[in-house]
Amino acid sequence: MSHVRIPEIPMLIKSLYFAGRPSLLILGPPGIGKSESVRAAAAAVAKELGLPLVEYSDDVYLDVVKNPEVCLLVDLRLTEVEPADIVGVPRPVDGGAVQYFPQAWAKALSKAKCGFLFLDELTNVQRDDVAAVAYKLLLEKKAGFTKFSEGAMVVAAGNDPETSPIARPLPAPLINRVVVLKAEPPTVEEWYQYMAERHGDFDKRTYLYLTLYPEDLLEKAASLETVNNFATPRSWTTLALLLARGVESPDVIYGLLGPAVGAKFKAFISTKVDVEDVLSNPQKFDGLKPDERLILLHEVARAAEHRDVSKFVEFLQGRMEWLILFLRLVKRDVAAKLLSAMPHEVVTRLYKVATIVEKLKK
Repeated sequence: MSHVRIPEIPMLIKSLYFAGRPSLLILGPPGIGKSESVRAAAAAVAKELGLPLVEYSDDVYLDVVKNPEVCLLVDLRLTEVEPADIVGVPRPVDGGAVQYFPQAWAKALSKAKCGFLFLDELTNVQRDDVAAVAYKLLLEKKAGFTKFSEGAMVVAAGNDPETSPIARPLPAPLINRVVVLKAEPPTVEEWYQYMAERHGDFDKRTYLYLTLYPEDLLEKAASLETVNNFATPRSWTTLALLLARGVESPDVIYGLLGPAVGAKFKAFISTKVDVEDVLSNPQKFDGLKPDERLILLHEVARAAEHRDVSKFVEFLQGRMEWLILFLRLVKRDVAAKLLSAMPHEVVTRLYKVATIVEKLKK
């Protein structure tokens, strides 16, 4: 089984699409970005082909059938469907026979010039009848008797038994007929890059906390057998966006991260620091605890939008890793302004250290 990092998956799917479109199965822990990777891959293929990406809903069915010059993404959550939702509905026809009328999504996928059928939660399907028809989708690329277009690719995703207590092993003949990838959870840096590129405006205290406790980005499997929520990259993404919108309720934090990680994060963001004292005397930064330093960086980054923090930034120039972290927290226009005021040799050294740090964290 090939192990790949989450950021690599979209381009890998794209390369498989243009190399014959073999069916693909992506296995990995819950909430690490498997679904998002498939959507990104579909968008990349659509762009390469010069086609609009259309996410299927019943509202777009007739449009796709009439104008199939699209890249269609159909997302089926297998734990929520019946066999008839896949193979179609039997109806009597002339001659005393019964014919399966295809579901609209399958008919649309049979017409679209480019298509992706995404089968989510394949290994969590508990019904054998649903599992059997899902396997046929992967192996034969057709729903019942409705064959998908030549431009269609089937991608499934699921959790492996090591990370989900309800995940089921898959039949060996099925595994032998598809490309199987083991998705590795993103690192904190990869999660930050995704958030910065996809969302831009998010509460960076989440990122600062995860630099201090990277193990809390994804909880271990042993803690998942519970009615409580648990920390995953997906739940951190939701929390980071809610915090940016002013939602800072402890109940929401615990509800997204679970009681253990939630309590640690709540304590972290409740850390008190005297920002004015450190800004007037930056040397006091060295005497702070790690969590105090991180919270201070966050508060100074916010202050940099409307006041002069050049004295503190000058102090950080002798502490390159902290300066790199600080520049990630400020807005881009503020960062550009601060960089333009730095000596050339400092900026050169900054980029060299940043490059080394990135390589070490991969």
